[in-house]
Amino acid sequence: MLIKHAAPEIHPALKPLLDKVA
Repeated sequence: MLIKHAAPEIHPALKPLLDKVA
């Protein structure tokens, strides 16, 4: 979840992927 705050500009397609890792 921290990644979202650190990089809110991340592509919407990568958001779900990062959420999985986090």
